[in-house]
Amino acid sequence: MSYPFDDHGALIIGIDFGTTYSGVAWCYTGDASKVKVIKQWPGLGQVNGNSDKVPTVICYAATDYTKYRCGFEVTSRRSDDPNRICLFKLLLNEQLDGTTLLGHNNQFRIPQRHQTVNPKQAEVDEIRTMASRIPAGKTPKDVVADYLRGIYTHAQEKLQSSLPSSVTEQFGKEIPVKYHLTVPAIWSDRAKDLTVQAARDAGMTGQNSSITLISEPEAAAVNDLYVVTDCGGGTVDLISYQVTAIQPRLQVKECAAGTGSLCGSTALNRRFHELLKSRLGDEAFSGMSIQARHTAFTFFDENLKPRFRAPTAAEAEDEDFEPETFYCPVPGVSNNTSKGIMGGFLAISVQEMVNIFDPVITEIAGLVQAQVDEAERRSGHKVTGVLLVGGFGSSEYLRERLATVVKSKKSGNTVEILQPSDAWSAIVQGAVLDGVASYQASRKSHQTGARSMVQSRIARFSYGMKYNDKFDETKHPWSKRYWNIWRSAWYCHDRMFWFIKRGEELHDNKPIRRSWVYHALLNGSEFDFMFKQTIYCCYNENPPEGLDESCIKMCTYQEDFRETPRSNFKRGVTSTGAPCWQIPFDALMLYRVLLQFSSEVDGV
Repeated sequence: MSYPFDDHGALIIGIDFGTTYSGVAWCYTGDASKVKVIKQWPGLGQVNGNSDKVPTVICYAATDYTKYRCGFEVTSRRSDDPNRICLFKLLLNEQLDGTTLLGHNNQFRIPQRHQTVNPKQAEVDEIRTMASRIPAGKTPKDVVADYLRGIYTHAQEKLQSSLPSSVTEQFGKEIPVKYHLTVPAIWSDRAKDLTVQAARDAGMTGQNSSITLISEPEAAAVNDLYVVTDCGGGTVDLISYQVTAIQPRLQVKECAAGTGSLCGSTALNRRFHELLKSRLGDEAFSGMSIQARHTAFTFFDENLKPRFRAPTAAEAEDEDFEPETFYCPVPGVSNNTSKGIMGGFLAISVQEMVNIFDPVITEIAGLVQAQVDEAERRSGHKVTGVLLVGGFGSSEYLRERLATVVKSKKSGNTVEILQPSDAWSAIVQGAVLDGVASYQASRKSHQTGARSMVQSRIARFSYGMKYNDKFDETKHPWSKRYWNIWRSAWYCHDRMFWFIKRGEELHDNKPIRRSWVYHALLNGSEFDFMFKQTIYCCYNENPPEGLDESCIKMCTYQEDFRETPRSNFKRGVTSTGAPCWQIPFDALMLYRVLLQFSSEVDGV
């Protein structure tokens, strides 16, 4: 058997780190047509066969938190096991709740005015419960790192067992390894940074390796003007893309900012829990053992939920049509024909299933319609279709319902709803293909100017830094006035320069720059050539001209001009006559899912 590995390619590993399920896939850029999805997982066993995804759940040993199991090895554990943690991905994103989520000595909070996700109280309570199970001494980032380490280590073992050692030994050395991790479209910049840190802590490092983040809907986006909707277990994320070129390679631009909410398929599980408790009655429900409840919930999650579809209009009008009755095991519950319980099974009507699905789908439909409207408003074109991906995205009932309610204002007709045959693994495969495209573009860019598939994106926030401006009494507050000894004039401090404003277009790999001048005493110490820059973000579409409470401190980085050749500086004097250096430099912002800030002096 031959393996197409040479000196000109790279190994691309895509990891779809989901709220309820995760996936790993890989391919070699020299044979990019063959994306291989990891389907065999520890704990899955021969009986259950293969799975494109593995549960995003982890369980720590009771006394030694360095030991843990994850994925299918944990799914048999009781849901109330204090060492069993799920939904921990959501704890990385501080925009989930306006109140504090508490773990062991950990607090996660962002002010209410900056929320972009508004979970219901039941969801908040469940997330808080998971936060309280985080072992002492660990943070959410540590839990994510442990889980990623578990699935990544297994993926490494599968790679090593399928390829000769002469090849695998070159990974991260002669053969570059490019890790592409998916993140929700609505993820905050802080959450993205924590995701990268967790990936590094999980072992995704090496002298010839790199980590790239890609938004989850982006990993599945292809074709004209589509709203890509990733319906997962915990969240639903949406982004719209418009094709800008087909030849020589596909290129798209984001035409509406990503949106989303916590209305994934776990919301159906909570509604099923309410139905079960209501149908059985408090006494029978509370009398069920933990194992019996686990059996009922698992059957609903893995069998009833995925295959449910409501009768068509024609079927409903047919007098001879008998609606399907769904049966769910309720071990240990006594027969009660009036409640529809016979032989350890509960009969559930189509209408009851509809009542479970419809409130959740109504919320999703609202998100999709809003995204369609915004995409058409910004692009001026009709949306071609809505592409459903993710585990819940494969639901036929979800597709049918959306097909009847989502409409284009441009045409007045309903929008086509599409489901790829591999919707559940579309994200992780898309992450790999994005990695292939980015790697190939980077190798060709010096010859052809090739870029990654996504040319531009829409800014979710305004990003900027504060500066000092020459005082103008007609527009500057007197309380901010001060005497600038470097300029020998009155200046106003805490003015804001915005690299980009919310809703504006960000071009991929095209830095946004602003020129500044820094001053240092001619005979000062080396520390006079160092200072810190603070980056602020603001959710307002019209960010303020001066620093105020809407400006949130996002990060701080160090400027260091100690090694910069003095030939790049200009001589000057302060207002007191002291000689000084004038150091002209550019502050740069580069954006591709993860923000990057840097500085240049004379282009270096």
